Amino acid sequence: MASEPQRREWDETFEAILREHVRGLSADDELDVDLDLRASGLDSIQTIHFLVAFAEAYGVEFSGDVLSLELFSTRTTLTPARLWQAMAHLAAGEPPPQDRAASDTKS
Repeated sequence: MASEPQRREWDETFEAILREHVRGLSADDELDVDLDLRASGLDSIQTIHFLVAFAEAYGVEFSGDVLSLELFSTRTTLTPARLWQAMAHLAAGEPPPQDRAASDTKS
């Protein structure tokens, strides 16, 4: 029995922005929650363009150190689900969960 796929939590705006900036993702490709965005073509330049487009679309401002977040480290797998969760927290003025845990240990 196959396990049920993880549900998408992001909105259409996020998906449209992501599709625009992930070079290896066509309009017909399924945007799976666990898709490795880096392997699909989201490089560092496209990540910056994504962040600018996200900020404009959602009316948020990011601090200059947003790219230093653990989320954008090449040591982690960047998926649509992780990116949406982080962007939602940042838009609310909160650190993303994985970076919140890291900052708690530095206190």
